[in-house]
Amino acid sequence: MTKIKSKQQRVKKEQKDSSYNSQSITVSFYRSVNAIFGKVLSTATVDVILHLINSKCLPVLLYGLKVCPLTKADMQSLDFCVNMILMKLFVTNNSSIVDECRHFFNFELPSELLCKRTAKFLHNCTHTVINLFLYLV
Repeated sequence: MTKIKSKQQRVKKEQKDSSYNSQSITVSFYRSVNAIFGKVLSTATVDVILHLINSKCLPVLLYGLKVCPLTKADMQSLDFCVNMILMKLFVTNNSSIVDECRHFFNFELPSELLCKRTAKFLHNCTHTVINLFLYLV
């Protein structure tokens, strides 16, 4: 019985060590968004604010995640962060309104961006391996 418990504890520890630290990432993301809100929320238009969030804050949230194995809960957590920011920006608590505004402004959720980025990363890795193999042969 103790062997099973110790193996389960070891597996949990390995999973914990290999996962990303979501709390520090989300804190950094919220800090960067709050910096933008503090500077331009009252003066800038919504599309300017969304562009700033997309270009300055989302990279903080997504940095290096295209190579990490993320669970569905991790992806939902990333989407939740962005949805909370959008709810604050559009002054609503209704998620369907936020979804419509997101589609209207062509603003993608982190889960959508990560799927595209991961596919591109894997595509580039595959081509690199094939080219290396052809070079060695």
